[in-house]
Amino acid sequence: PGPPPPPPPPPASGAMSAFRRCAAALEKAEASAANWPEDLEIGAYDEVRNAHADLVEEAARFRARLAEVDPVTNEPRYGPNMKAKVEDWIARYEQLGDALDTHAAAADARRAEAAVLDAEASAAAAAAAEAQCAEAEAAHRARLAQTEEELARSRFGAQKFRDEDTPEPGADDAETRAALSAEAAAAKEERLAAEAAAAAEAEKRRTEREAARRAWQANAGSGVDAFKSHLADFAAAARADGGIAAPLRALHVVISNASRRPEAEAYKVLRCRNANFHRDLGQHDAARCCLAAVGYRLMVRREDPVEGVEEEPDEAELEAFQMAEPNPEVILGPLAEPAPAPPTRSA
Repeated sequence: PGPPPPPPPPPASGAMSAFRRCAAALEKAEASAANWPEDLEIGAYDEVRNAHADLVEEAARFRARLAEVDPVTNEPRYGPNMKAKVEDWIARYEQLGDALDTHAAAADARRAEAAVLDAEASAAAAAAAEAQCAEAEAAHRARLAQTEEELARSRFGAQKFRDEDTPEPGADDAETRAALSAEAAAAKEERLAAEAAAAAEAEKRRTEREAARRAWQANAGSGVDAFKSHLADFAAAARADGGIAAPLRALHVVISNASRRPEAEAYKVLRCRNANFHRDLGQHDAARCCLAAVGYRLMVRREDPVEGVEEEPDEAELEAFQMAEPNPEVILGPLAEPAPAPPTRSA
């Protein structure tokens, strides 16, 4: 028998360097994923998700090379030690992908549950406000009636009902009744005039607010050019406030969710009074303009308070952004790209 075939050549230094880089990248992603809490939101692990996506081609290349055989020696491309390392790396890479999918599904479920609870709380708050307005209106009308009665009694004295034995009234009694009737009619007219004036003033304020919202909406514009212009302003404002990654990610998530699931009520309406919305987007006019450019409309969620409620609700309690007509040029253009990775420390 001839001499034994030579052992397969060791991997090239370039291949080994590529594997070491991939191993280091995977270890870094695994270390970040190991510290995730159970209630982690989907936007918080973008860095790990992007790192996992960057290794897709390398994982495919490693799988293909495991199946290759050297045409001269008819031996596997990888030696036993290198083969074990590559197989272990691929298994860990797939486990990390499963963990990412699990966290994404859990985050979606939590958001859906929060949307249901928020809708129930909003409905309860609206019902309570309506009941409070009705109670205040009834109390107001009761006070007006009492005031009218006291005014009539103070000026003309108490009137007593006559029974069958009471003699026919004289001229003085007829004059008193006429004066009382005239006074009551005047008080009623005064009350109705005051109510009409209050209603007109409320309608004027509502019209002015609506005109201001329409003017703002028209000034914000729509389409790709308007969106890009507002996005640049938003990025500059967020950077000036000390952080740009979270606000930009929030804008991307809001608009992407509305475009992918337009039928979901939780993504159609964005309440301006929501603390998270105000922190990431609402406090920046450029971000609100970005929402307008893709099809959101600024609107009032319920009518002004009824007559009798002296304190008017704050405008933030009434306004919301509602998706009216999604702009496909924006959603399928700049927003079709995946969410940008958080900037490095140097950026």
